[in-house]
Amino acid sequence: MEGRNTLTPYMLTNEIIKMESEYADGCVAETSDSLDQQETRRYSHLIHKYEKSSLSNVPYHADVSCINRYFSEEFPFHLAIHQVKSATPDLRNYTELHTHECDEINMLIGDPGELTYIIQLGDESYQLDSCSCIWIPAGLPHSANVLEGAGYYVALRLHGGQGADSNAAEFHKLHKRMSPGI
Repeated sequence: MEGRNTLTPYMLTNEIIKMESEYADGCVAETSDSLDQQETRRYSHLIHKYEKSSLSNVPYHADVSCINRYFSEEFPFHLAIHQVKSATPDLRNYTELHTHECDEINMLIGDPGELTYIIQLGDESYQLDSCSCIWIPAGLPHSANVLEGAGYYVALRLHGGQGADSNAAEFHKLHKRMSPGI
């Protein structure tokens, strides 16, 4: 499809690496603009701050010491970024088998072979390393549990879930109102 922007796994990995250098402890890097200048910009509503959020806030999940979860309630879709640091094989089954009413994409990002997860889809389990992407259709029971290593696990729910449909609709209305002519 000509003219359509396509996000490749390579591009996404580079964006995550860039984000890691721009964010410290879940805080957006400061810009040189004053707060007044930032509030009057046309596209400032497109930028969302991610904050640390407990994994146990998510149904069917428990906290794990090696994972920092970042999430924004204001983002128009469910997009969670898990920073994994020094996971060891003794951490397992902190995520129970569960389903969603929407499709989900999971991405394992890091240097090849540096991060390993056990992904369960239905009654099948897969041991996957960094640079893997998992499509989870709506209604398919699944779980994701880190086995070992370091890197990033990203979960994106494409529709629904935690009010995302209504958030996305409201976000698009706001964007149209704030960005005339686009």
